[in-house]
Amino acid sequence: MQPGRSCGNSWKSFRIECQAWPTAGTIPPGETDGELRTMKLLWGNSDPEANMFAKTELVGLLVSENPETRVDVKQRLGITGEDDLLPFLSGCLTHSYDKLRAAAARVLSDMGDDSVLFRFINDFGSSDFGVRFDAERAILEFDGPEPLVRHLQHFMRNKREEKRGERMDAIEALGELGDERAVPFLIGALYDGERNVRAEAASVLGRLGSERAVPALLRRLTGDWARRVQLSAGWALGDIGGEEAFEGFIQKLRRLSPDAWIAAVEALGEIGDRRAIPHLLKSLSRYRNTDIRSAALTLEKLDDGSLVTRLIDDLENGDDKERECAALGLSLLGDLLAIEPLVQALKDSHGYVAAAAAYSLGELGGDRALQALIEASAHDNQYVRSSVVKSLDRMGDTRAIEALEKLIEDAQGALDRLRQDEATGTGHFNCR
Repeated sequence: MQPGRSCGNSWKSFRIECQAWPTAGTIPPGETDGELRTMKLLWGNSDPEANMFAKTELVGLLVSENPETRVDVKQRLGITGEDDLLPFLSGCLTHSYDKLRAAAARVLSDMGDDSVLFRFINDFGSSDFGVRFDAERAILEFDGPEPLVRHLQHFMRNKREEKRGERMDAIEALGELGDERAVPFLIGALYDGERNVRAEAASVLGRLGSERAVPALLRRLTGDWARRVQLSAGWALGDIGGEEAFEGFIQKLRRLSPDAWIAAVEALGEIGDRRAIPHLLKSLSRYRNTDIRSAALTLEKLDDGSLVTRLIDDLENGDDKERECAALGLSLLGDLLAIEPLVQALKDSHGYVAAAAAYSLGELGGDRALQALIEASAHDNQYVRSSVVKSLDRMGDTRAIEALEKLIEDAQGALDRLRQDEATGTGHFNCR
């Protein structure tokens, strides 16, 4: 068979075609045996797109020492200029044929150009699973790269659930490396199936301090079911800071889980922007059953010395919501100037305001607060009475025993009467 004749694209026809070419003893100067074998493809009709073996061999010759060979290979592969070379190799790195991916990775390593490699690392920040899958497949082909990529490969090779410790080790190593180029990969790790891995990725992103991670961390703060991940994401955002993180907290502050709210409040204290104060105060009523004392340190950091006066004014002159939030906020600042206004707020017509005042008096303590709470123990609003009892319990002052015994006595009397009515059949349902 003559060179240039083709019997098709099958492996058998490719072997027949190659038999007509010279042996190693007639190799032209400057060419290796491997290059000669591959050059047989250049003048044949085997289509590299249909014959992956041919394409793989040709890709390997893109770094040939023979300039003429490189030119012929590029022409055969359809690479029309130097600007097309890197995109072509990028495409090879995501091909399903593993030998072609490996050949492209070797060529890029020989060229000493890591721009393609780090383009794939950036792809880990994509929301498209296919893009992330291609990036992982490409990076795994590189052999002996710098430490950053070795850590990424270590993570990728331990994807099974029982290997989560290995993945956490890889993330920790990336954090110690301190290379911000790992940020897109770490953003992808925020969606790992193991919560501890997600939490570790969030912590490392916080240490790296890259604002590129802020949107993803905000999504983990609000969308992750795991408490540890929520806390890690919130703290990481506090470490990163910046306007985007601040605005994200403000927009979401009243829609967070209790754990995420605690993390957000602490992070706002780290950011240190006083614009957070009114939003923080408004959120207190939403999280009244959470440990709102976690907000105390943040308010202390943001207070310029005028906050107590401002809250007392809101308590006395604000609307229902402002009065309630002001009463709760005063419990966090520890200023005894707030006691008398809070005592007056126990008489507020709005039950939530009076209950908030009772809570705050229990936090501030003192004889005046104790006396006011004992007097309020007979309040006609059940919600206020409940808040009073809890405050007296927290204060632990034995002088409250008599008032609490009276409450128990009244409750026991009502319970006994209801049981008697039930036994005699004289009770009735209130169907209003």
